[in-house]
Amino acid sequence: MIRSKTALRRAASSAPDWLPLTTPPHKALLEENRKLHERLRLEIMITSLSTHFINIPADRIDAGILYAMRVLGKWAETDRMSILQFEADGDSLERTHAWSVKDLELAPLPRRVDLRRLPWLRERMRGLHAVHLPNIAALPPEAAAEHKAWEAWGTRSMLAVPLVYRGNARGYLILETVRGEKTWSKIHVSTLRVAGEFLINATERKKTDQERKLMEERVLHDALHDALTGLPNRVFFLERVGRALERAARLPGEFCAVLLLDLDRFRRINDIMGQARGNLLLVELAQRFARQLPVGATLARLGGDEFGFLLEDVGGLDPATALAERLLKEMGEPLNVEGQEIYASGSIGIALGTDAYKTPGEILRDADTALDRAKGSGKGGHTVFDTSMHAKAVHLLRLETDLRKAMERREFFLHYQPIVDLKNRRLMGFEALVRWKQPSKPEMVSPVDFIPVAEETGLIVPLGKWVVEEAARQLRQWQDRFRGEPLLTMSVNISGKQFENGRLAEEIRQACADAGILPSTLKLEITESALMGNPEAAAVVLQELRASGFQLSLDDFGTGYSSLSYLHRFPFNTLKIDRSFVTRLEAGNKEDEIVRVINAMAGTLGMDVVAEGIESPSQLGHLLRHGVGFGQGYYFSRPLDVQSADRTLRAPETLWSGMAKTA
Repeated sequence: MIRSKTALRRAASSAPDWLPLTTPPHKALLEENRKLHERLRLEIMITSLSTHFINIPADRIDAGILYAMRVLGKWAETDRMSILQFEADGDSLERTHAWSVKDLELAPLPRRVDLRRLPWLRERMRGLHAVHLPNIAALPPEAAAEHKAWEAWGTRSMLAVPLVYRGNARGYLILETVRGEKTWSKIHVSTLRVAGEFLINATERKKTDQERKLMEERVLHDALHDALTGLPNRVFFLERVGRALERAARLPGEFCAVLLLDLDRFRRINDIMGQARGNLLLVELAQRFARQLPVGATLARLGGDEFGFLLEDVGGLDPATALAERLLKEMGEPLNVEGQEIYASGSIGIALGTDAYKTPGEILRDADTALDRAKGSGKGGHTVFDTSMHAKAVHLLRLETDLRKAMERREFFLHYQPIVDLKNRRLMGFEALVRWKQPSKPEMVSPVDFIPVAEETGLIVPLGKWVVEEAARQLRQWQDRFRGEPLLTMSVNISGKQFENGRLAEEIRQACADAGILPSTLKLEITESALMGNPEAAAVVLQELRASGFQLSLDDFGTGYSSLSYLHRFPFNTLKIDRSFVTRLEAGNKEDEIVRVINAMAGTLGMDVVAEGIESPSQLGHLLRHGVGFGQGYYFSRPLDVQSADRTLRAPETLWSGMAKTA
């Protein structure tokens, strides 16, 4: 159908006034549709890339960046694209990622770019400007160095868009053409700026995931190794001994041997020379001992001046006694510590690992018995454990008998150590600690002596049950007398043996019900060693306790070989940083960094952190700086009897007067 000129004029006169009169209406609409289509395509691309980086796992970030560069490169119609990130000096750029179209045959681009050799470009990049060069050949004379470099790289057009992370320049996204010249639009620049944020955020996340994995590995390594000598520690050694005993039990005629070496008069050396030189002496001896080890043997520092040696797959005692003699001879040679010549000596106890041993603790116990005999026989010798060494067993039997009588006579009582809110300076609760005083003896029996015996004999089960009941009863009295928000809490320690009786959760629930306290105000502290015997059974009990409303704390965190895994396997609410880290806290040292990482990890997992063993204002300051929430230690108070704890509850501000009051 052919329209008349009159009809065409009418149609033109009815068109919107924003269309040029020289543009036919259908062409303007087509152009508008094209622009809308391009804008929609652009938004879809940006949204897709953003979602891509949100969901991508850390180990796939590099692949994700290359995918994004390929998408952006095709959209921007460029031949190659690079991410260059500033190095520490601010004048060098490292090419961390690169993409190019297929079949682009050019010399490889340099890994690093020194901006000091490219002053014209350096001036623009330091101002965070986008640099757009549609024609490299048209560069001004002052950019001669840049012209020469790009010409060598085959570049004909270039666009550099700054990569900004949290307001700071991290590098540049570089687009280059080599097959022809290219002019990029403002839309390209603005879009690439947005896309660059995704790319640089992804690279920063990768770096963070790597400052985290390395730190986790370091925490795990430090949990297994002695900080002074770098040798395996007691936990590592016990684990290796346990494996060696299992292997020896499976292979008739093959044994393992454990040697314990203790230095003579080391405390006196420390007193005379100072702890710093004493530590240097230990390091030097550790290196000498390592040189005497046969292949496959393990050397560990078990604590203080005690070293452990493990020989595996031996046919008898001869290799162990031969090693002992070499070690004693090595100690007979003078040691040079900061120019001072020192002679050291030591004693060695040896135990042969047979199928009679069921746990690593048993063979270490007998090696320790032999060590005591070696010390008693004269300095600088070694003794092999045999069945005639029953003195310690007799002592343990006597202590066990006394323990049973103490249970009947109610000779046990509790002391309470305050736990405080470090930031808000509030008394939050107490940790209940069992004590034993025999009427016939002037001093209390140390928990270090009777707790292991109670564990070994199983008496820890009724003793632990009494501790929970008494602590819950006392907590109810204090909650009634000292009301406040939040409610006062009580922490009690649970041993590994208690997990084995099958009625732990029921007994603790009953203790709370009898005392009339909320389960959430009773905190149960479990050491990693208590879980190691039977982790699966322990997990069931812990889940039951957590479901009942009890708070669960992982005690002595950082000293075990698998603490990190326990954070995921068991439902803990709280981590207690072991006192060994707190007592060595100094600004910027290893312990300081470990405490920071532990607190950050706990925060990520939604867990509270309690620091044990706080003894000085300096330690408290470091803990506060890292955001540690709670703490306990002699800086605030020693464990208190009931009357002293009452006085503290009436005047909790006295906890902040420092060590002077507890000296």
